Parts: sequence; C-alpha cells; structure tokens
Amino acid sequence: MATCRMHARVATVLFAAVVTSCSDSPRETTPSELGTSTDTASSVTAPSATPSTQHVASPPSTGAQTPIPSSTAGVSINARNEPSAATSSTVSNLAPIDPEVQLTQAAETAFDPPFTLQIPDDWTAVLRDPSAFQAYAGEEDFEITFDHTYRELESVDQGIARLSGTAGLVPGPVDTVTVGGREGKGFLGTASSSVRFVDSGFHTNQAMPVELFVIPAPDGTTVTIFLTAGGDPQHGLEPLDRLARRIFETVEWKSAP
Repeated sequence: MATCRMHARVATVLFAAVVTSCSDSPRETTPSELGTSTDTASSVTAPSATPSTQHVASPPSTGAQTPIPSSTAGVSINARNEPSAATSSTVSNLAPIDPEVQLTQAAETAFDPPFTLQIPDDWTAVLRDPSAFQAYAGEEDFEITFDHTYRELESVDQGIARLSGTAGLVPGPVDTVTVGGREGKGFLGTASSSVRFVDSGFHTNQAMPVELFVIPAPDGTTVTIFLTAGGDPQHGLEPLDRLARRIFETVEWKSAP
C-alpha cells in the first residue's frame, strides 16, 4: 500500500524485510514498488500494478540492495520521487482476502522500533526504510503500513488528534487497538478525493477509505499504522481490518515496551 515522504532525500533506496516461511518448503516473497524508485533487497520481483497510495522513504541506511522494477497497482510506495498521477478507476482482479486465512509466514523487520509478525503465506513483507514497513497482498492491493516518520514526542491521543486534522479527511469514531501488547487507538477516515498526511508523506491517489492506528513507541513518540484496500476500495477495508487485527496479535516488539 502506500506511503510518501515530503522532505528531501539524498538517495533512492528501499530496504526489504527478511521474510521466512513457516511451511516446510522454502518460498520466495515478491516485494513490489510503485513510482520510479529502484531498490529493496528481496527474493523476487513483483508484477506491475497501478498505485492508489504512495509513500516516499526516509534517508537510506547501509545494507544489501537489489534493484527491482517499478510497479503500478492497488497500493504502493514511491521511494523518493513525487508520484505520477494514478488511475483512480483501476481496480485489481485480486480475489477478496480471507480475514480468517492462516498466518503461516514469519517476517522479521529492521523497522525502528524493530518487531516480528506473522502474515499469510502469499503476502509480501517489505522494509522500505527504517521508518516504513509494509505487508501486502497481491500487487499492494490490500496493505498494512507501519510508519514512524513523525518523531515528535506525543501521546496516543495527541497522535489521533493530529491525524484527524488531515486536510480532506473525515475521521470516524475513535476505537481501541492492541498491537503486540501495546495499546493504541484508531479510526476510519473517509474522503471524497486523494488525501496526503503531511507528517509522514503517506497519501492516497484516489478517493478511498483509510484506517489509521496510533501506537505508543518506547521513546515517547508514536507509530502510525495505515490500512488501505486499493484492490477493492468500496468493500475491501472491512475484511482487511479483521485480518490486520489478527496480525497485530502476532507482533512481538524487540525493544522495551
């Protein structure tokens, strides 16, 4: 899915999450990336798709880099450059996701703060940079994005208020969520056009609902989690929410609570 950073970047590098399958036989994971950026160390390349959301990554750290072709589908990330206009009418042919699917694939990330989680076997996990991790189905048609770009000290309630004030976003009622034992809050936002979250650069390229969660980080900042369903904007977010909350239960933070 999808996010984009607005501050200047010196290089276009995406970092992959190390993904291992819980099944007996090895499998390859397919990271994809939208826009014109070029990197991410991962197993294989993904087919093209048309992005409905994008994210520009933070400055790169050192590490292995494997160029991949740009993608163009459901939801995605543009690593450094501003995204080109997306085709809002494009809808993926991906079948609806099963919110009760088994979570058989283990993903360990170098996200800051680091964590592990379990995702479906046919999903892809990608570390875009230390502040942006994504797990998604298909060509980023259904996506969960962890974002830690905003580093100002704030409470969960302050984070909710900050995101609720995003221009063009209509926030719904606030709900509670638990991610790896950390209690946070979230809401469903709707919009009649594309929306940009200025503190992270994450934005949609078309009118579509976005679910947002704010989780406390050990350093007094907060982590934002975005859920987007570009593959089925009208109906896909509800099953994605159910699946995401199951995935959140598998998160194990590698830093102090």
